[in-house]
Amino acid sequence: MNNSELSTWRITALILGVVSIAIFLVQRSRFMFLDPVFEFAIFHVPAILALNYYIVVDGREGAKLKKAA
Repeated sequence: MNNSELSTWRITALILGVVSIAIFLVQRSRFMFLDPVFEFAIFHVPAILALNYYIVVDGREGAKLKKAA
């Protein structure tokens, strides 16, 4: 995977993480406007999956760089 794709996954994980945290905090305040199952399925699961994918791919890329050096 090239560096451009890896940075795209980093940005995706960051944006989804920020949105997930924001929705989590809003839902725990006075303004509970989403069903908790819907909130988890639409916001938290994609954020966790994107972050996990980025960490795994970044780890593989880092291992390739160490082998090449």
